[in-house]
Amino acid sequence: MPIFSLIQRGTYDPRDVQMMAKAFDEALRLACVTDRTSRRAELIALRIIAQFEKGETDTKRVAQLAVTKNVR
Repeated sequence: MPIFSLIQRGTYDPRDVQMMAKAFDEALRLACVTDRTSRRAELIALRIIAQFEKGETDTKRVAQLAVTKNVR
């Protein structure tokens, strides 16, 4: 499930959406997730959104946090 389907329209400005998408792509790469529609990808996306809602905007840090919380 791509991150865009989880982001509520109108809630974030385009710059934030772009940053979340970049963090999502990086997190998937770090976690070696190739199926963007998998449950694992969805969990990573939700964690990225949560980090942005907490105020974290460094895309590399957000990606790392999302993956760290998803380690098997």
